[in-house]
Amino acid sequence: MLKLIGWVIKTTIFAAVILVLGNWIHWKGTTLSDHIKTQMAQVDRHAPIELSKIHLNQLPEAAKNIIRESRIESKKSASTRGQPSTARAHDSRDRISTQDQAQFRALLKELTTRK
Repeated sequence: MLKLIGWVIKTTIFAAVILVLGNWIHWKGTTLSDHIKTQMAQVDRHAPIELSKIHLNQLPEAAKNIIRESRIESKKSASTRGQPSTARAHDSRDRISTQDQAQFRALLKELTTRK
């Protein structure tokens, strides 16, 4: 019984030391606990599926589905690369006239020579 109480006390002290050190040590301008929070939030944002709902025997099938979906998306993006986008179609309307370009260049030269 005393060994169990000693083990609980040691574990509690160890956890407290880790928490204090995580808030005390700074790395790249922020504490270690802030880095861990940021990384965990990033993992949560980018998780494609909820792994907690998938059982171990379903993982290979889920991985195949993810691979299949990524291949379909890459084929879609590859097929749209050859077609002109709507942004390029409207590009000729949005161009700046040569007179405006010349005025803009003159203004830039004036601003850079004032130094």
